[in-house]
Amino acid sequence: MPTPDQVTEAGSWRQIAALAVAIGLRPCTGAILVLILSFSVGLWAAGVAAALCMGLGTALTVSVLAAVASILGKTAVPQTHTGRALWWPRLLGVAGGGVIFGFGLVLFLAAVQRPLHPLL
Repeated sequence: MPTPDQVTEAGSWRQIAALAVAIGLRPCTGAILVLILSFSVGLWAAGVAAALCMGLGTALTVSVLAAVASILGKTAVPQTHTGRALWWPRLLGVAGGGVIFGFGLVLFLAAVQRPLHPLL
């Protein structure tokens, strides 16, 4: 893993790309499990394809979130002319937390209400 000093000292696009690759080269436990399972059942190519798709999805998600955070980072808490923070950024934060809580609650209730399989 690169040190924080190496990250802050990166100046060229080549250094930044090398740091991004170095940071991203960590084993994903989900991909490792998929590869082990696919190898054990004789579907090695399907496991490799699944692991590549998982990596591509993770890269796409992280890239989009980083771009959005970078673009909106300067306006996350805009100030009025009086220096007081506006109310809507806080409302968006609470609403986002409420949406995540709601999804978690729905998943929890679905898991609790589902009958267990008799063979388990």
